Amino acid sequence: LDSVLPRQSLAKRSSAKFNLAEGPSGSQLVSLNLRHNDLGSIGGAAVVAALQVTRTQLSELSLAWNGLGLEAAAALSNLLGPHSLCILTKLDLRDNRGLGASAVLPKALHRA
Repeated sequence: LDSVLPRQSLAKRSSAKFNLAEGPSGSQLVSLNLRHNDLGSIGGAAVVAALQVTRTQLSELSLAWNGLGLEAAAALSNLLGPHSLCILTKLDLRDNRGLGASAVLPKALHRA
């Protein structure tokens, strides 16, 4: 992730609510706000891919205003798909124009 995402950008502009105590279920990360971080589609896909391989209690994810596109849409479709362990109750994807160009994400949302 460090090679894709500028460390300073994430440190300055992201916010996360979590409990540092980790039990057998993995990370206690509940809310992750990465809006306005200029992740781009590949960076957004990397963040989502990291969430897929990390057991979390994540219920809120904001990736608004990040320039997400096809790569991020494909990763999100896997995260939101029927075999995913991630159960998001709030997903903010506002102003990511590249997501509308892909049929991958709407299909994944239809299955969920």
